Amino acid sequence: MSLEYYEGKWYIKVKGKADYWAGRVSSPETYTYYKQGLARAAGRRVEDIKEEEGTPAYFYKEFQKLADKLKSKYASGIEDAHKEKKWMNNWAAAFFK
Repeated sequence: MSLEYYEGKWYIKVKGKADYWAGRVSSPETYTYYKQGLARAAGRRVEDIKEEEGTPAYFYKEFQKLADKLKSKYASGIEDAHKEKKWMNNWAAAFFK
């Protein structure tokens, strides 16, 4: 099967997940996982991650509040990338001459 076939299949699957994406992004455990990742990357304890304005944790919290509003942007980004055959071209460039 061609890359175009798989990209089309992937596109249909992902486009229908906008509501799921917004729900997962805005869930409290996602923030916990984000903080754990920051702590792991920095070699610190989770308790040491600051949540004050201007920090990555603060910005993620703000992002979570906007998840429902960003749903349409998520869907349009996928739509644009599919129209431009972005994934297929990047995949082909990465693995084939």
